[in-house]
Amino acid sequence: MQSLRTICWVILAIALTIFALFNSQPVAVAVWPGYVAELPLSILILLVFIIGFLPPFLFNMGNRWRLGRKIAVQEQVITQLRAPVNSNETATPTP
Repeated sequence: MQSLRTICWVILAIALTIFALFNSQPVAVAVWPGYVAELPLSILILLVFIIGFLPPFLFNMGNRWRLGRKIAVQEQVITQLRAPVNSNETATPTP
C-alpha cells in the first residue's frame, strides 16, 4: 500500500513539473492600484489553488481537533464509569 502511495506522489510531481515547464510565460497581475506583479502562469495558478485550499483545510483541522478533545473527555468518562467499586465499602440496608 505504501508503494502505491509513493507511485501516486511521483506521478503527481511529474505532472506538476510538466505543467510548470509548459506554462512559464509571465503574466501581469494588478494586485493593488499602482502595483503590478509579474509572475509565471504556473506559479500564479498554484498560488490561487493554495489560497482556495487553505481556509477549508484549516476549518477541517479545527473541527478534528475539537472533536478529538470531545472524544478524549468521553473516553475518560467511560473509564471512570467502568472503574470497579471499592469492595471495602459494604452497602448497609436502611430500616
